[in-house]
Amino acid sequence: MTRRLQLLVDSATDSDATAKHAVVMADHLDAALVATEIRNTRWFDSARKTEAARHQFQDKFARISDMAADHGVEIMDVRQKAVGDRPKDILRLAHDINPNVLISGARGGVTTGQGLSDRAAGLFNLSKYNLLLVKDLNHDTGEYKRILVSADSPINISDCA
Repeated sequence: MTRRLQLLVDSATDSDATAKHAVVMADHLDAALVATEIRNTRWFDSARKTEAARHQFQDKFARISDMAADHGVEIMDVRQKAVGDRPKDILRLAHDINPNVLISGARGGVTTGQGLSDRAAGLFNLSKYNLLLVKDLNHDTGEYKRILVSADSPINISDCA
């Protein structure tokens, strides 16, 4: 059975750091990486915005694919299954993919006062999957700082898996 890591790809500022950690972890664990497009459907009230989001995902997916190729990691694209950014929608899709680890940026979506976005906090509370939340360097995560991996962390998180 092939291990699968599900990477949530969105427009968050920490998504490149998140992708980097996902690729390194997939390489270390000899796992396939499943890139899942996450869109905040409330923001896309026009075809123009939807098309712009699709192009943004394609650009990010190309960068992630290049990173994955450099590490010899298989990447699967499930952009046709783009879901809204609500945790229950994401976990419904995760159920179909059955990932060993669900990987997301800590910032995607609306940020709460807790230092996590609503989506990240919801995933943290609802997910039955192993969850890796990655934060960028300038992101204050408040009380969660001890459980989140920083983008510049000298620790290879995949050594802990």
